[in-house]
Amino acid sequence: PRLDNVPGIADHPTARLLADLERRYYDQILPPDLCIVLRVPPDVAAVRRADEDTDVVRRRVAEVFDADWDDVGVVVVDAAQPLDRVHAEIIDAVWSVL
Repeated sequence: PRLDNVPGIADHPTARLLADLERRYYDQILPPDLCIVLRVPPDVAAVRRADEDTDVVRRRVAEVFDADWDDVGVVVVDAAQPLDRVHAEIIDAVWSVL
Protein backbone atom coordinates (compact mmCIF):
# COMPACT_ATOMS: atom_id res chain seq x y z
CA PRO A 1 0.00 0.00 0.00
CA ARG A 2 1.25 3.44 -0.87
CA LEU A 3 -1.38 5.77 0.51
CA ASP A 4 -0.27 5.16 4.10
CA ASN A 5 2.99 6.94 3.25
CA VAL A 6 1.37 10.14 1.98
CA PRO A 7 2.11 13.00 4.40
CA GLY A 8 -0.97 14.46 6.06
CA ILE A 9 -3.30 11.69 4.92
CA ALA A 10 -4.69 11.26 8.43
CA ASP A 11 -6.08 14.81 8.21
CA HIS A 12 -8.36 13.93 5.30
CA PRO A 13 -11.18 11.48 6.16
CA THR A 14 -11.83 10.44 2.56
CA ALA A 15 -8.13 9.90 1.88
CA ARG A 16 -7.80 7.94 5.14
CA LEU A 17 -10.75 5.77 4.10
CA LEU A 18 -9.11 5.08 0.74
CA ALA A 19 -5.80 4.27 2.44
CA ASP A 20 -7.53 1.81 4.76
CA LEU A 21 -9.33 0.21 1.84
CA GLU A 22 -6.08 -0.05 -0.09
CA ARG A 23 -4.34 -1.71 2.87
CA ARG A 24 -7.17 -4.24 3.24
CA TYR A 25 -6.92 -5.13 -0.45
CA TYR A 26 -3.16 -5.65 -0.17
CA ASP A 27 -3.62 -7.78 2.94
CA GLN A 28 -5.83 -10.13 0.92
CA ILE A 29 -3.33 -10.65 -1.89
CA LEU A 30 -1.77 -14.09 -1.56
CA PRO A 31 1.87 -14.73 -2.41
CA PRO A 32 2.48 -16.25 -5.84
CA ASP A 33 2.37 -20.01 -6.17
CA LEU A 34 5.34 -19.88 -8.49
CA CYS A 35 7.88 -17.36 -9.69
CA ILE A 36 9.91 -18.13 -12.81
CA VAL A 37 13.03 -16.18 -13.76
CA LEU A 38 14.03 -16.35 -17.40
CA ARG A 39 17.80 -15.95 -17.27
CA VAL A 40 19.63 -15.12 -20.48
CA PRO A 41 23.17 -13.79 -21.01
CA PRO A 42 23.18 -10.07 -21.82
CA ASP A 43 24.90 -10.60 -25.19
CA VAL A 44 22.26 -13.11 -26.28
CA ALA A 45 19.49 -10.73 -25.23
CA ALA A 46 21.12 -7.89 -27.17
CA VAL A 47 21.14 -9.99 -30.34
CA ARG A 48 17.52 -11.00 -29.81
CA ARG A 49 16.49 -7.38 -29.23
CA ALA A 50 18.31 -5.96 -32.24
CA ASP A 51 15.66 -3.25 -32.63
CA GLU A 52 16.55 -1.78 -29.20
CA ASP A 53 19.66 0.02 -27.95
CA THR A 54 22.07 -2.86 -27.24
CA ASP A 55 23.73 -1.11 -24.29
CA VAL A 56 20.37 -0.55 -22.61
CA VAL A 57 19.35 -4.16 -23.22
CA ARG A 58 22.65 -5.47 -21.85
CA ARG A 59 22.40 -3.36 -18.69
CA ARG A 60 18.77 -4.29 -18.07
CA VAL A 61 19.32 -8.01 -18.65
CA ALA A 62 22.56 -8.04 -16.63
CA GLU A 63 20.58 -7.09 -13.52
CA VAL A 64 18.63 -10.35 -13.76
CA PHE A 65 21.52 -12.43 -15.09
CA ASP A 66 23.96 -11.34 -12.35
CA ALA A 67 21.50 -11.64 -9.47
CA ASP A 68 21.96 -14.47 -6.98
CA TRP A 69 18.79 -16.54 -7.32
CA ASP A 70 19.92 -19.27 -4.89
CA ASP A 71 17.70 -19.64 -1.83
CA VAL A 72 15.14 -17.13 -3.13
CA GLY A 73 12.45 -19.67 -3.90
CA VAL A 74 12.20 -19.10 -7.64
CA VAL A 75 12.60 -21.42 -10.60
CA VAL A 76 15.42 -20.22 -12.83
CA VAL A 77 15.14 -21.18 -16.49
CA ASP A 78 18.07 -20.80 -18.86
CA ALA A 79 16.39 -18.77 -21.59
CA ALA A 80 19.43 -19.02 -23.85
CA GLN A 81 18.29 -22.54 -24.74
CA PRO A 82 16.16 -23.20 -27.80
CA LEU A 83 12.60 -21.93 -27.39
CA ASP A 84 11.03 -25.38 -27.25
CA ARG A 85 13.32 -26.35 -24.34
CA VAL A 86 12.56 -23.12 -22.45
CA HIS A 87 8.86 -23.69 -23.03
CA ALA A 88 9.10 -27.29 -21.77
CA GLU A 89 10.91 -26.21 -18.57
CA ILE A 90 8.29 -23.56 -17.87
CA ILE A 91 5.47 -26.05 -18.38
CA ASP A 92 7.20 -28.55 -16.07
CA ALA A 93 7.58 -25.87 -13.41
CA VAL A 94 3.93 -24.88 -13.63
CA TRP A 95 2.72 -28.46 -13.50
CA SER A 96 4.90 -29.09 -10.45
CA VAL A 97 2.82 -26.65 -8.39
CA LEU A 98 -0.61 -27.71 -9.62
